[in-house]
Amino acid sequence: MQICLACFDDHEVWLEWRAGLIYIDGEVQPIKHVSEEEVRDFAAKLEAVPTGDEPGFSALLDAKRAEILVSLLGRAVGEECVDYLTSLLDRLHFNVLHYLEEDHSCGCHDHEDA
Repeated sequence: MQICLACFDDHEVWLEWRAGLIYIDGEVQPIKHVSEEEVRDFAAKLEAVPTGDEPGFSALLDAKRAEILVSLLGRAVGEECVDYLTSLLDRLHFNVLHYLEEDHSCGCHDHEDA
């Protein structure tokens, strides 16, 4: 069972559950208590995100991926694994923030013209 956990510069980062172990980008990661069913639930959350060419869909997908990473971070063991997951989370967060800052159609407040 595998899901695309992130996509950066045309490089997809895959999370795979294999025989009780979590692999991210092909390398086993010390993340405890993740079941195959949970990875299926993650996949269902990602599949539920609407698709399209608009940047908002990509930002929403990255937000869902970030939610998954936060869930995994709480169970990561070791500084190296935590740092790796945090770096992925930071990049996803940056993508979402970039979209939100560029989207001037929210109507929630006045945006200054650049």
